[in-house]
Amino acid sequence: MLDIQTFKTEDLPKKYRLQIKDITRQVVKEKKDKYWKNYKFFSVEDQIAVSVSCEDDKVQVIASIYHRSFFGKDVYRLCNRFLYSPNFRETGGTKTRGGKHINHPLINQQIQFVEKLNPRFYFISRQRTNTRWLKYYIDKYNEDFDGNLVVSDDQYWVCNGDKEGCVQTIIYPKNMEVPLKRYK
Repeated sequence: MLDIQTFKTEDLPKKYRLQIKDITRQVVKEKKDKYWKNYKFFSVEDQIAVSVSCEDDKVQVIASIYHRSFFGKDVYRLCNRFLYSPNFRETGGTKTRGGKHINHPLINQQIQFVEKLNPRFYFISRQRTNTRWLKYYIDKYNEDFDGNLVVSDDQYWVCNGDKEGCVQTIIYPKNMEVPLKRYK
């Protein structure tokens, strides 16, 4: 079972900082991850918080909570930089280990963390347009954690760059109004 912890950036233990640096350096060096460029200039200090999923005190999964002025005041992106260690393997099928979803407890912990910040809005985003699997995955999260997340049918601007990387599908609480600009 993975031990998941979410830390304010300034409280992230040095041992985890070093492991995160090693993991991101390896991902950038190997260039096997589809989004390896996202980690080229990744800095823990630029994040609001960082979640780590550890096995035997070794970081296996990294996910950050992020804010940028582009989002608007009190708007946070969960799982901003989300990465598996290159040495980590799933054991029970897609995104599961021992029959349990790997990321659901992490998402739940990030939601609990950001709700203490009194957010106007929070979201997870993905650079994909086919969301059938994502809707199934989020429905399972809602079932297991009594959540209220929905997957957008539309795509939204999550940064001020080009359409390719900045127009994304978002996952957000259905009771919150989306402050992000909808794409077309």
